[in-house]
Amino acid sequence: MATLSSSSFSAEPVLSIVWGCQEINQSVFDRWNQGFVFSTDEPFALVQYEGGPCSIIAPIQAHIFKNMYKDFGDSWQKVTAGEADELLAVSLAEILCRCAGEGGSARLVVPESDPPSEGAEDGAQDGPGCRHSPGREASPGEGGRSPEERPAGLPSKRRRIEPAGFHSTLRLLELSTEAEVADFFRKNLPSYRAESGVLAFLYSLIQTKGAGRLRREMGDSEEALVDPVHGHGSQSLTNLLVTGRAVAHVWDNVKYVGGIALEGVVSQPSVGFLTLLERLHYCTVGWNLKNPRYPVWVLASETHLTVLFSPDGRLTAPPSARQVAQRSFDALDKDQAGFLPTSQLPELMAACDLVAEEEYVDLMRRQLDPDQLGIVLKVPFLDEFFPETADGRPPDSFTVYHYNGLTRSNPGGKVRLVKGDACLLETDVQSSTANSTILTCLQSRWPRIDVRWHGAAPSIN
Repeated sequence: MATLSSSSFSAEPVLSIVWGCQEINQSVFDRWNQGFVFSTDEPFALVQYEGGPCSIIAPIQAHIFKNMYKDFGDSWQKVTAGEADELLAVSLAEILCRCAGEGGSARLVVPESDPPSEGAEDGAQDGPGCRHSPGREASPGEGGRSPEERPAGLPSKRRRIEPAGFHSTLRLLELSTEAEVADFFRKNLPSYRAESGVLAFLYSLIQTKGAGRLRREMGDSEEALVDPVHGHGSQSLTNLLVTGRAVAHVWDNVKYVGGIALEGVVSQPSVGFLTLLERLHYCTVGWNLKNPRYPVWVLASETHLTVLFSPDGRLTAPPSARQVAQRSFDALDKDQAGFLPTSQLPELMAACDLVAEEEYVDLMRRQLDPDQLGIVLKVPFLDEFFPETADGRPPDSFTVYHYNGLTRSNPGGKVRLVKGDACLLETDVQSSTANSTILTCLQSRWPRIDVRWHGAAPSIN
């Protein structure tokens, strides 16, 4: 059963880990102070008003796409407003309970009352149960009214809420099962659509994970989840929503740098992550994030997060034998150098379920290292035991859809999906022009990809 605590919420550790300080930058707080609002032009696409909260909104949108793909299949484009609400509730519950871990409980931070404001930032504000999107009908069951009776219309101006006033209204609700959490979100979606819904969910993530465990996962006690000056979310925050763990790195497993263990992503998540910075050689995204269980990826530019979705399940087929062997090789190759000392060949062959008897290993050592350099190169090893086959390759063509929730990044401010016809060319495209940043980002996953968009190429900024 759920139990409401009116005194157990302690703001100090939450504010420290989110904002990095007790004196919160008001302009940054204002940008994060929005609800989960669906577009009037795409019933399952969340809207982002200002830069910053994409670190929450984009991963949640990715989970909405994932659940939409799983539940609706080929009919996903016919999702109604009411079904989109259900997808949102289920996605919020899924992310929160993943952070709780097995056997843990979800601790939801909820405002006890409407927080006081400093007056209008841009004008008047709707009541807390109103939709914040122009003309979009609400789903039946919200507030007990039909769509025709629901209020609609984007407020021309949003209230400026004083952080201290907002934090003074917060209380904790503890729920033990994912079903209870999903039911809570279903019944309270109007509150999460209203102002501060994103912040309430962010604080719920911190409370559910626990500040101490979160700090240990982040590996940096000084880092804030939200940059206190510029307002962008950290990689740890993105990873928390995508994987359930707030690690700061995007590679697989653990890397040792200067004798220090730096933890990455240890398992295959349900949605993935790609970044423009990898194609520009600033980082390396591991196999786990590039190969999620569903064909949905959060895309990162230098400043913003968007989402790529495909209805083609072939993009996330089970890994081939070659891919599994490559992961085994990479797990032993701590420095990601592309080779291993021949002394590790027995361990490698055993990890790949190959014959590891001494005589056979010696034979393969001589064959794989004919010049006796004392190393085994990754590609020759894979080609010897796991040659590429058509079954292990992605489809040559497939359909993709891109989502960017930031209103100013969409033509006419209308948040819609942009469809693209993708194909894999014979040679690498190697595009890095300013006009094809999305293509440059996608090439980190599919080096030979090209996309013909239905209209202008979408922005990842």
